[in-house]
Amino acid sequence: MKQKFIISSVVALAISFAGPLTPTLAQDDPPPTSTAVPRSKWVTQPIKFSALKTYTHDPAWFEIDVPSNWTSDDTSTADEAIITFTDPTKNGAVFVDVFANTDELSKADMVEKLDTFVNASFRKLTKFKATDASEMENLNGASQFFRYSTKLTNGKTVNMYGDAFYEQYDNTLVSIVVLLLPEEQYITIKKQAYNIVNSFKAAPENYEAGTPTDNPVAGDFAIGDLKDFEQEAGIFNVRVPADWEESDNSSSDFVQLIWQDSTGKGLVIASAAAAKKTYKPAELQAEGVSYIKSFTKNTKRFKDVKIGKKSVVDGAALVAFSYTFILNGEDVPIVGVIAAKQDQNTIGFLQLAVPEENADNLIDVSEEIVASFTINGDVSF
Repeated sequence: MKQKFIISSVVALAISFAGPLTPTLAQDDPPPTSTAVPRSKWVTQPIKFSALKTYTHDPAWFEIDVPSNWTSDDTSTADEAIITFTDPTKNGAVFVDVFANTDELSKADMVEKLDTFVNASFRKLTKFKATDASEMENLNGASQFFRYSTKLTNGKTVNMYGDAFYEQYDNTLVSIVVLLLPEEQYITIKKQAYNIVNSFKAAPENYEAGTPTDNPVAGDFAIGDLKDFEQEAGIFNVRVPADWEESDNSSSDFVQLIWQDSTGKGLVIASAAAAKKTYKPAELQAEGVSYIKSFTKNTKRFKDVKIGKKSVVDGAALVAFSYTFILNGEDVPIVGVIAAKQDQNTIGFLQLAVPEENADNLIDVSEEIVASFTINGDVSF
């Protein structure tokens, strides 16, 4: 089985270091020692690229064109935009960090800062090796190539390539962009990957000193009208907000669809996998508790996680929960419910989360979403 999920732990390292940093234009050629690896020999799942869609961060310090099937993880703070974009297989990622720096930096300064960032973020990884950071000829910035190895769940080792870029704009904003790809896929997909990185545009004109996050979240939260959704293989059905953005995080052994509203505060996640046994209602509730604890384990994004009332309604084991979601430096109290169901050899989970301040007005539509979730145990994985 080809593997997924080799990016998340590595990106966490970069995010944990993310002080003043930012990226730029990708190199046109791969490292000279690279040779194309036949797809038949890949041990990682091919990175998936759909049509590009422009992502504009709020405040609008930058925009970048990202495949519409990639997911974004926003770990921004009050004065720094930090976004990680990951493909559905989680084998490829683009990390963007934009922050204010009004001190004029020379190219030599940026070379030093980029080298410090790359080494501090990645040097502890197995077989880490980096070229010397260098000045970019036609841009006010620096670039650096690095590599490392990571072990998959099946015990195989994969070499990863990284391209990092540091740039300053009008003595106002600085950006760091990092591209991470498996070595075995690098040459085959480099053009598509570079289309993402090369689309990055900083907007220093949108920066106002002293007010970097006057409007950290755009738009008002709303669930709106619902639509019927059937997973393509018929594994589950659910009614979801028609206007929320959909992404697919499925793999060969589980399916997972995610819907998120434009403010980033609302979430519906429907998941299903082969059941290990026949679960009693209390056991399904315990699985639901484990699910939400795993979902909120990133302490940079979630805090004050609490498990609430447990119940069983129409065959679904329900677990209420609450947590504080850190979004663009803002604490957003969230409430929600996990519904766990089993049909024959299939177990499914539906997670619904909404802002606490809106919850009282969303009771009816929330109940409709949860009640609509059904599992089809006749479909095998």
